[in-house]
Amino acid sequence: MPRNRAFSEPEYSAEYSADCSVTLPSDPGQAVGRTHEVTVRSSGCCHCLPRFMRLTFAPESLENLYQTYFRRQRHETLLVLVVFAALFDSYIIVMCAVVYTTDKLASVLVASVGLAADIILYLLCRFGLLPDRISRRVVPYALWVLIAAQIFCYLGLNYARFHQASDTVGWQAFFSFSFFLTLPLRLTPIVLITTVSCGVHTLVLGVTIAQQQQEDIQGAALGRQLGQVFPKKLVSFSTWIDHTRWARNTWAMAAIFILTMADIMDMLSCLPRVSDTGSPTMAPSSSSWSGPDSCLNNPKYYSYIAVLALMATTMLVQVSHMVKLTLMLLITVATGIVNIYSWRDIFDRYDMARFQNYRLYLVPSKFTMTIMIFIMMVSFYYFSRHVEKLARTLFLWKIEVHEQKEKVYEMRRWNEALVTNMLPEHVARHFLGSKKRDEELYSQSYDEIGVMFASIPNFSDFYTEESINNGGIECLRFLNEIISDFDSLLDEPQFRCITKIKTIGSTYMAASGVTPDISNGYACMKKEEQSDRERWQHLADLADFALAMKVTLMNINYQSFNNFMLRIGLNKGGVLAGVIGARKPHYDIWGNTVNVASRMESTGVMGNIQVVEDCYNILKEYGFRFVRRGPIFVKGKGELLTYFLKGRDKQGSFINSSSVTLPHQVVDS
Repeated sequence: MPRNRAFSEPEYSAEYSADCSVTLPSDPGQAVGRTHEVTVRSSGCCHCLPRFMRLTFAPESLENLYQTYFRRQRHETLLVLVVFAALFDSYIIVMCAVVYTTDKLASVLVASVGLAADIILYLLCRFGLLPDRISRRVVPYALWVLIAAQIFCYLGLNYARFHQASDTVGWQAFFSFSFFLTLPLRLTPIVLITTVSCGVHTLVLGVTIAQQQQEDIQGAALGRQLGQVFPKKLVSFSTWIDHTRWARNTWAMAAIFILTMADIMDMLSCLPRVSDTGSPTMAPSSSSWSGPDSCLNNPKYYSYIAVLALMATTMLVQVSHMVKLTLMLLITVATGIVNIYSWRDIFDRYDMARFQNYRLYLVPSKFTMTIMIFIMMVSFYYFSRHVEKLARTLFLWKIEVHEQKEKVYEMRRWNEALVTNMLPEHVARHFLGSKKRDEELYSQSYDEIGVMFASIPNFSDFYTEESINNGGIECLRFLNEIISDFDSLLDEPQFRCITKIKTIGSTYMAASGVTPDISNGYACMKKEEQSDRERWQHLADLADFALAMKVTLMNINYQSFNNFMLRIGLNKGGVLAGVIGARKPHYDIWGNTVNVASRMESTGVMGNIQVVEDCYNILKEYGFRFVRRGPIFVKGKGELLTYFLKGRDKQGSFINSSSVTLPHQVVDS
């Protein structure tokens, strides 16, 4: 069979479902493009991660599209990380400049170079002066190396003689957290570079200091058994908090507040007692000043708790940046007051024990820790404000995407309507419901269908191209009204098994029985289970349709004062149906049955419906009345005995086994 490039399949886009399955267009420049089935699944190009940690789109082209969107979204957040680094350098410069000595020159120079590099990098990225490839692939890693180098320089230069396990832990945690928030990279590279940063930091401290304390952290598992371990009321309460936005945010802020207050109370409980001589001594009943883990030996860790509280505040996505600022100010002010006033003696003893006489040339730790927390608060507020602005931008994008989605849906509905109007409904479903290639041929054989040709022979006498008819346009408009009225008959339920094939000039061609599911009104019954009357019900419907066309034209004549008449030919038999044409695809039928039906029309008489003897034998059983015309010569067929279908008795009218009265059921004079 020859290959048929008859039909270009309509393709649509933007179809979503609850299981993260989505279809998107392959060519965004076209309103209608070939669809791709898209599924969010746990697989991807990074096979080094466990399967439960992978989250990618399939196919790979959509994953690349998402990564492009993700990098574009995080382009601004990369600038936020540059600002963080610049604030860190400024912190070092200020701390070294307050109590300046010659041995701090190296620290100031490194911080100054880092600050200059941050400013240059910010300007290059902000104004798009770098090539896209470098900005996308090099700048994030270069910024990470720059920040890591600055942290280690600060560690090595500022604490060259007096290393402890707590040195720069706060800044390392701050930037590790910032990497996850700001770097426009996939999760895997961020995890790797963060791991490298923390690992090298720990390794440097482990090699430098004499003793390294390690804590074992054990996590408690939650024609899966929460409901069994805890009371049901507690589970219900937790579920309610999880599903209630204001309760969830209130609970989170309360937890942060409690964490901060617990840290402050713990700090206040660790205060020295002033002796009679005026020097601070430990309280007799307090054991917090003794041992390697006492607050005297590790006062910085309490400030790091405040850093964790600031991080937790930043993660409250659905809270306004002003509320976050208020909460972070409370954390910073409370911690700063305790550090500078309540713990001034503790930090002084810490500096004295650690730096000895060198402490005279250092900014006291109570100030450095407070300023560190303040700098982090400013950084996190800047980020929170940026995230809120970005959320508003994303909201506008979401509205735009929703509008585009609605346009795509509307375009799809229009396309479906156009295709359904061009092709029979069952043929349109065949192409719309599956991925068909242009080369595939659609064809279908039918053994028992009805074919009708109906023409208006005297329309050619009516058609003129004179100026009164606007060059013939008014004649064509009138013909269009007639054909449209014929089409509207097909919307009636009793004619649902009839399919319009085409119009040729003023000739209307239709067929019955070519719709598989409703070809004869007995869709649930197999062909061999049907009686002759049931099998040919669609042919009777086609005859009713021909009579209804005559009534429709008669009404048009009455309203327009014309005298148009139909000449109709009917036949039944087998045909071959198919779609022809790559552009403006056309559904048509072929076969001897079609030829004979056409001859019945062309050799007929105006105002009559001519059928062959086979049709007469079938239709008379449905109550149709005929007048014998006699043998006529049909080109290519010889002489055929034909009949004129004149009308239908009311008693014999059956549409799908139910009695229906049609407008043409009148006594024919």
